[in-house]
Amino acid sequence: VMFESLNVIIAPASVWRTTTPLSYTLELPFYLLEWGHFVALEKYYTARENSNRYLLFYTVSGQGHIRYNGKDYTLAPNTVAIINCNAPHQYENLSKDPWNFYWFHYNGSAADIYYKLYNEKDLYLHEIFPTGQEAEYIYKITACSDQYDFKKDLKVSQWISDLMTLCIVSKQQKTQQESSATTQKLKAAIQYMSEHLTDKISVSDISQSVFLSQYHFLRVFKKEIGIPPYEYLIHLRINRAKELLISTDIPLDEIAAQSGFSDSKNLIYNFKRIVKSTPNEYRKDSALL
Repeated sequence: VMFESLNVIIAPASVWRTTTPLSYTLELPFYLLEWGHFVALEKYYTARENSNRYLLFYTVSGQGHIRYNGKDYTLAPNTVAIINCNAPHQYENLSKDPWNFYWFHYNGSAADIYYKLYNEKDLYLHEIFPTGQEAEYIYKITACSDQYDFKKDLKVSQWISDLMTLCIVSKQQKTQQESSATTQKLKAAIQYMSEHLTDKISVSDISQSVFLSQYHFLRVFKKEIGIPPYEYLIHLRINRAKELLISTDIPLDEIAAQSGFSDSKNLIYNFKRIVKSTPNEYRKDSALL
């Protein structure tokens, strides 16, 4: 059951808009539910849980306080935060100074995966430039009309997508810069996998090749690349099998051997699991291109 408690003490110049999406809008990657620009005064707060939506904050000046998933964070100027409103959360202004922030509630078919890419385990606070692209998209989104307009809905979905992509890519770049040595080791590990594609190598072999413990290697590889190392190796082998299927007419047993699979059954199993078709179906479809 949804719970919500509000004490919306905001300056008169604040803007608050809401809408009810049409059926076609609900199929888009992103769509708006509420949005605005608040100048929140002292004792402003919102407490909520079990609300099927996501919420983005962009603090312009002052600062907000948020408790989310049992942890406390400060929403400082020029930072972006995104929360899943199903989780218990409370945000408020604990200062006598106004908390000036833009915000929007949204949902959509792509909302959850983008949220997870942005936050991972803990709430991530992304710092942006007030004149940068991220801020430009936020200004556009929170200034849009609440009239029903299919073209507007498409634009809003694209703006949210572009905003999320910029924030996620920026976060990944920052993380990579902070761990450049680890990044180089992961590149070396991928190179090792590519060079030993047809060999019977294990995760232990791969981690030892870059002088990392197996546990640490598994953790950082999954965090940086998005999938476990052995699954990445399978994808490399599938890519090699695809090349052979397209460029040769050799039988599946030979393709399996040349791409690192133990036999054709293993190749077919993994190919269907990842590509969603059999090797022969892929070969036939590719011949028609």
